[in-house]
Amino acid sequence: CYNHRENETIFVGTNDINSGQVKTYNSIGMETVFLGTDNNDAGLLSVNNNNGDIGAFVGINDIGKGSMEIINK
Repeated sequence: CYNHRENETIFVGTNDINSGQVKTYNSIGMETVFLGTDNNDAGLLSVNNNNGDIGAFVGINDIGKGSMEIINK
C-alpha cells in the first residue's frame, strides 16, 4: 500500500528466503515496524523511531534463545 506521496506505508509478503513478513512505514517512507523472520528463519520483531533507527528488538540470539533489547540513543 502507498500513500498519496507514493511512499510505501505497509508491505505484507514474502522475503528472499521465502518466509512471511509485515513491514509498516511512516508518512515519509521510513520503516517503523518489522514482523517476520531473520536470516535463520526465526521470529523477529523490531520497532523503529521516525528516522528508521531501531528502538526495540525481540528475536532469537545466536544460540537459539529468546532475546529482547531496548535501544536508548
